[in-house]
Amino acid sequence: MHRGGQGLAADEQVFLKRMADLARRASQKGIWTLSAFLSPREAELARLAAKRESILVHANGGFPGAERVRILFADAQDVERDAFEIASLSITCGAQEQMTHGQVLGSILGLGLNRDVLGDLLVAGNTAHVFCTEAIKPFLLATLLRVGPHAVRVVETRESLGFQNGFEHWEERQFTVSSLRLDAFLAHAFSMSRNKAVEPIHAGLVQVNHRVSDDPSTPLCEGDLISLRGFGRAKVLELMGTSKKGRLVIRAGRMRSK
Repeated sequence: MHRGGQGLAADEQVFLKRMADLARRASQKGIWTLSAFLSPREAELARLAAKRESILVHANGGFPGAERVRILFADAQDVERDAFEIASLSITCGAQEQMTHGQVLGSILGLGLNRDVLGDLLVAGNTAHVFCTEAIKPFLLATLLRVGPHAVRVVETRESLGFQNGFEHWEERQFTVSSLRLDAFLAHAFSMSRNKAVEPIHAGLVQVNHRVSDDPSTPLCEGDLISLRGFGRAKVLELMGTSKKGRLVIRAGRMRSK
């Protein structure tokens, strides 16, 4: 991956400039400015922009622990949740049917929307909760009629949502590796050969702690979060020591929807 100054990739530098423009407007003109939904890495860059412009920054994704958040640049210590302009939608299909995260996301993006109007998508069985911008809410309520092969009903929900743990859990597994490299971990965590694991890494489909990593030899540490596009996420939960053969014993988790 091409990286420019300060260790940022070219696209990250462009994004940082956009966030700096928002932060500067808030700092110099006293206007509260609001980002779209951001990934954890993008939110990190937004906070960097705020620090450089000496402006306070606030984050909200619609519920405690949200991964994707909107960033509000505002010269205020406290802001109300409504300032983030986040809507919560409940999507349901037939009681005997099941939706997947990929089906929900694909069906929404298939309506011609960009990913940045959407926050987290929490899916369990025949129910999904989608966080989106208030601006796009009427469009989704009116046009999202199907998710994959399922006819769906979409309604707005207003309750405080702190239920992420009810929708996702880590499926744990244990394995040994000669060294904790990205390709070795990926192969075990996603049940593929070492050679097969190298392909998505080189293709830029793998992120480590929300940053693309295209080097198979990238060293991992306890607590690192790895995502493989199209397959989900895995985490290095614990380094458990060394086996009798001198290999590292790893306890890993793979994120599953319940």
